[in-house]
Amino acid sequence: MAQVEITEPTSLRRFFGIRLGIPVGIVVAIGIIGGAASGKPALITWTLIAVAIMAVILGVELPLILRTQARNRRRLVAQAPSGTLFACRATPLGFAGYLPSGSLRQQSRNRGVLAVGSSGVSYRPLHAEDPNLAGHEDLGWTQISKVKVVPKTALGGGTFEVTNFAGFAHRWQVSGIPELVDALNQLGVNGGGG
Repeated sequence: MAQVEITEPTSLRRFFGIRLGIPVGIVVAIGIIGGAASGKPALITWTLIAVAIMAVILGVELPLILRTQARNRRRLVAQAPSGTLFACRATPLGFAGYLPSGSLRQQSRNRGVLAVGSSGVSYRPLHAEDPNLAGHEDLGWTQISKVKVVPKTALGGGTFEVTNFAGFAHRWQVSGIPELVDALNQLGVNGGGG
């Protein structure tokens, strides 16, 4: 069975502290300093109101986005062949985590469905008519030497990498890392090499 490597995700507090805290802090500082320097307390008030509105929007939208992603993954698993425990929309990554093409339009064309199940790992591009075209990948567990899961954030996104015995690594950017790890555990693909 394949060797599995799972790294710990970035904490949610650190993720939001860096991604949101710094820009919001700068906006608040500019609003407060600008309001104090110009003698207009309304600028300070409106800055604080804008920050409160952003917090409410984030608090409402984030759970909705995560719920929609989970629902889409459940739908993809239901549509997948029997034995599939995890499926999600995925973007293939090139070597060292770089996307195979630079333009966003080409990246969206490369998106597809990644499925992990009892037969192995498969990837199907969304916009390919012929299943024999390049981009379709089916790797059975007997072909896989290493599985690596790298969460990017505590929100469930990250990188899934499968290496075959020839040393070639297939990488995808995926969502639902906790569900992926659960599926690997159910399949008996674990850090002990099974």
